[in-house]
Amino acid sequence: MKSLFFILFILLVPYNNWSQRVVLMLEVEPAVTEPGEDIVVKVTSNIQGKIEIKFPESFKSGYNVMNGQKSYKDYTTNQFINTYYLSQNGSFSKAGNYTIGPALITIGNKVYKSNTVTVTVRELPNPPKTNNEAISKNQIGQSAFGVIIKSKSSVFEGEPLIMESKVYCMFSPSFLENYQPSIVEGINEKQQLPSSSRINMREEKVGQFLYNSFEYDKKIVFLSGSGKKKISPFELSLRNGFEIENILSEPSTVEVKPLPKGAPNSFTGGVGEFSIKREAIKTNLKQGDVFKLVLEINGTGNLQQLAKPNLNLPKDFALYGDPIIKENITYTTQGAEGNITYTFNIQVLNHGQIKLPATSFSYFDPLKAKYIELSTGEDLLTVTQNPNFNVSTNNLNGKYQTYKAGDDPSKTLDSSTNAEGFYTSPLLWTTIGIPILLALSILLFKKLKTSSPQRFIPEEIPAETIRFDNHLTIAETCYQTQNLQGFYSALEKETAQILRSHFKDKTSENLPITILLENAKNEIDSQEYSDISFVLKACEKGKYGMGLTQDENQHLLNTVRDLKKSSRV
Repeated sequence: MKSLFFILFILLVPYNNWSQRVVLMLEVEPAVTEPGEDIVVKVTSNIQGKIEIKFPESFKSGYNVMNGQKSYKDYTTNQFINTYYLSQNGSFSKAGNYTIGPALITIGNKVYKSNTVTVTVRELPNPPKTNNEAISKNQIGQSAFGVIIKSKSSVFEGEPLIMESKVYCMFSPSFLENYQPSIVEGINEKQQLPSSSRINMREEKVGQFLYNSFEYDKKIVFLSGSGKKKISPFELSLRNGFEIENILSEPSTVEVKPLPKGAPNSFTGGVGEFSIKREAIKTNLKQGDVFKLVLEINGTGNLQQLAKPNLNLPKDFALYGDPIIKENITYTTQGAEGNITYTFNIQVLNHGQIKLPATSFSYFDPLKAKYIELSTGEDLLTVTQNPNFNVSTNNLNGKYQTYKAGDDPSKTLDSSTNAEGFYTSPLLWTTIGIPILLALSILLFKKLKTSSPQRFIPEEIPAETIRFDNHLTIAETCYQTQNLQGFYSALEKETAQILRSHFKDKTSENLPITILLENAKNEIDSQEYSDISFVLKACEKGKYGMGLTQDENQHLLNTVRDLKKSSRV
């Protein structure tokens, strides 16, 4: 019998290997881009071999090419799995739709093919022009310096502003760390753009000096409050061999102009370029029917900040509750782009030929510097009379009161009012509530008494120690799936949370982590301080693509686990 099992084992092991499912996946980030914007094409496989990617002729390859091998543990099988990868950056200079792939791996006589990805390069009607970077005279000739790039020197309130941190250096940096972004006065909202963390190095001449330059932290900001707003310098450190160059950019300003007076009544705060459409509705109805009115606003600008449109319905209609809102928004160099759909529930109260008026919507166009008012078409509804449906002429708290045929509106209103007063009266709830609460208290007391002879005293938990997020769990999941950016980000948040737990002052929530770390130097245990510093620096190194080994990542995860165990978080 043992010999039979041994033979079966020998036969099944190679069969299992032969039947291994080949995984070959091609990914592009971002898949929607703009002319000249950098994209990254990545191929991942569970088989080793030479990887070849089919690129369109118009694809301009960059210089950032990485390939290698990664291993991670599959905790379901308790085995280590090897993955192989290749990534290549590049860009397209013209708008259009381009197909990248498939990626090919040839092993012996077999050729394995990946999926393909379609990349959309959008034509920008009015692409933002980079303002004069205003490099100061004392910066020219320095080994490294930074400037703040803005898409415009002045914007209207609510108009999107694109900002980047640009760095010039006379050496080839190997590491970026300790980045502190610029802070803008009057900022209402900030969103990172897809290429915000990618570094694309190129040569650039400034005066008579040749520099390596790159942009970093590309973001879109929305400002409120008119006037000249200050932009603080950004800071970072670059590794030049064994030396570290600390860079502090020049400060900057941006002028925020107020929106002009005379906005139409249908203005809901939109600044940019928008359109509106109303979905066709059912025109044949019965009195009392509730129908859906769907409005869709498309465009680019501060789309995410729009208030809901005002329908201005006549007395023939009643609006039921708030609309259902669905947003489909992406952030580009033009602003928040996409659409918002509002679905309203409306009841028709009258009968006959009833006109549903057009819906008006207006926005402010910053290029034309004026308000633009749009309007949908009107709809003529044919409503059949419903003898079982009557409408009171009374308006109760701004809502129509409806009745069935045969009801006396005055009596119905009085009875509902009296009933509501009775059921909400303190006398009723006092009469009913006290005996119920007394009975429940006696039952609870008996249950506690029989279950334990000791007195139960609940432990009071300080509010500041209650946490509803667990970044460590997220980090462990990202580690298993090899989502390294998510892994480092989650560990950094967990460590910051542990550090903040040492400060009782709630203002610590708003302080940068570097300042908190410096303040904690003499307040916490030296070993814990050393571990927290190690984790934050390692996460920063990993996030900026300078590379950590599998063993380093595992050590990093174990360190945060130990910190969490010994902390109050």
